[in-house]
Amino acid sequence: MTHRLIAIVAVIGLSGVFMGAIGCIATETGNPTFRPTASASPDALDGMLLADNPMLPASEPMASLEGGAGSIDPPTGEVWVWNLDRELPPEKTAVAADGSFRLAFEAASGELLRMHVVDEDGALASLPIDLRVTDAGLLTEEPTTPCLDIAPEVLVLTGASGSGVIEMTNRCATPILREPARLQSATGAYAVEDAGDEPLPGATTTLRIDALSAGEPAVVLIPLAAPTAGTRAVSVYQL
Repeated sequence: MTHRLIAIVAVIGLSGVFMGAIGCIATETGNPTFRPTASASPDALDGMLLADNPMLPASEPMASLEGGAGSIDPPTGEVWVWNLDRELPPEKTAVAADGSFRLAFEAASGELLRMHVVDEDGALASLPIDLRVTDAGLLTEEPTTPCLDIAPEVLVLTGASGSGVIEMTNRCATPILREPARLQSATGAYAVEDAGDEPLPGATTTLRIDALSAGEPAVVLIPLAAPTAGTRAVSVYQL
């Protein structure tokens, strides 16, 4: 399910700022808990598909995303955008002194994006915002199959050799059918261990993520086939 966030010429009207307390504590699975240290305000975002210039050679389709003044608080670090439908590194841009930003990236209508604020130390600083590219603009994307609980939303690994667990609990009335989890792009810094278990209603299965070396934040994709086809994502970084 999608909800309109960004129109081509109109700034969106969603309320809410994503921010939390600073610091990390251990979860029941032993992973540190992600605590956002920056906020990304959807109210100040605008984005669209970029039209091809008929005077130039054909190129990959592009989209743009920008945030007005105050969209990132505090106004430090960078905004990163991953295209979850392409094996590309994230596009990055610095946050301006007034909290604004702007960047363009390869994307076509129908593709799914994930946005994060990344701090000056290279750590994820905000909760993710997922966006769907459409001909009318960019739309916020609600999780596919919301009755499948996936935790954590952001996985924190301790150091360049740390490991972590992602839990998937099926609260749906039918079994979950899915493909094995994988990294959005091969960074060489992480490995995904997934037995491919498809949890029955009420059951929980786990994935293991290992850090192989020091590396930038990345995104783990969990493709779903049923009860609803789509992709869920978990962001991961090293503390």
